[in-house]
Amino acid sequence: MQRECAFTAVSRQLTVQRQGSFVPAWCACGTPRCAAQRISLPTFHCRRCRSTFGEATRDPLTANAHASNIDHALALIRAELEKFPRNCRALLTPVLLDRQRLQRENDTQRIELSATRTALDALQQKHRALEVSVIGRASKAGQSAALLFDVLSAYFDHIHTRTGRDNARKHVFMATAFVVSLPESVRTIADVEATQVETFLDSESAKAPGNKRKSRRHKTRQLIGSFVTWACKQCGMPTLMTAVTAASKNEVLRERGDIHWHSLEEVKSVIEGLEKPYWKTLVSTLAYAGLQLAELVWLRTNDLEWLPDGGAQLWVTTVADPDNAAGGHQIKAENRRRHVRLHPKLLQPLIREHVDAGRAGTIFLFPMPNGVQRRKRRVTGGTSERWQTVTLSTILRGHKGGKKRKPVDGLLPPGMHAKSLRRTFGSLLLRSGKSTAEVAAAMGNDESMVKSHYARLKGCEISMNF
Repeated sequence: MQRECAFTAVSRQLTVQRQGSFVPAWCACGTPRCAAQRISLPTFHCRRCRSTFGEATRDPLTANAHASNIDHALALIRAELEKFPRNCRALLTPVLLDRQRLQRENDTQRIELSATRTALDALQQKHRALEVSVIGRASKAGQSAALLFDVLSAYFDHIHTRTGRDNARKHVFMATAFVVSLPESVRTIADVEATQVETFLDSESAKAPGNKRKSRRHKTRQLIGSFVTWACKQCGMPTLMTAVTAASKNEVLRERGDIHWHSLEEVKSVIEGLEKPYWKTLVSTLAYAGLQLAELVWLRTNDLEWLPDGGAQLWVTTVADPDNAAGGHQIKAENRRRHVRLHPKLLQPLIREHVDAGRAGTIFLFPMPNGVQRRKRRVTGGTSERWQTVTLSTILRGHKGGKKRKPVDGLLPPGMHAKSLRRTFGSLLLRSGKSTAEVAAAMGNDESMVKSHYARLKGCEISMNF
């Protein structure tokens, strides 16, 4: 007969207490309550010894009988433990070790399963991205390179995340015009030839006046080159633009003629003619600090620093959009990140009065005034306090009107705008005796740009005294 374990004996003889009476869980012969026939709760009929057990009663005699059964069970436990005091641990140790080993194996399998699921999710995401990408569409179509209209569709999404809305519109318009101009036999980017790009550049430059064709070709080549180079890179091909002839820089500069900038007296008269102090300070910042329009609209109040020597300076750097984590102001090159000292007579008093009068915003130094319609960007978000670069440019230089838009007169006279005021700043610095290195540091350019652009002399500046 197989010896009964002490733990089995304990379980077999365990009882439960219900409402003050003892209801045994097992019959005296060893039959469990779950295997017996229930007569009426909590009375059970043993199928083995034909006895009845489990009567719920408060009879002291029955309770004593049940208590004697418990004492008998405890006696069995003592006897078992006395017989096997050392063997119990020896018997339980392998079981516990196996249980720990299985637990470790389950944990390892669970970790491996989680890693497998993570890798599978990443693979599925990569597969979905590949399906909508240019290369995925090309592979799906069985082409050696992506279809041109698929490339164009993907380029729309790419350029809108890399540049501003208005600049992206120019890229998209020119790329679409180029793809439409290609013959029907050209279906993929691999079929495009450099001669076809040359033909398109010639046709676009012919639309400009005779004295602006080189400049038009130069600008069109930049826009088309951005599209073609990106498309070739996405398809793993070398770019075609290296075989496309570019207009020389001297030819473009010769067409542009003399640099367009204003004298100091002209700028002063325009600023004095402005009625509102807000616009006087804003235009003075463009003219006397040499900021770009995009740098000015992203200028924050904490970018203005008052120095211990009584002067002040502006800090031009990248700015995060408080309303859109993916937006913000990015600089073209690292040298654009700079400090600009304020002119002590022409600009610093206006900035001081602008701040003291409370015209500065909570975030930006030049917020949109209350009298101007505040428009938010629908695509990339934006704040009602910050100017849109295009909106501010339109107010400054005006708009000639269109089919659905009336002509608007600008605050500045014809020929004067934010870019010409920046050129005025650089030209006045050079002609006041500053070196090209100093002008480059103040404007965020390199010295070669200063020498080739702002250091050019006007013909009227040369006195005929020979």
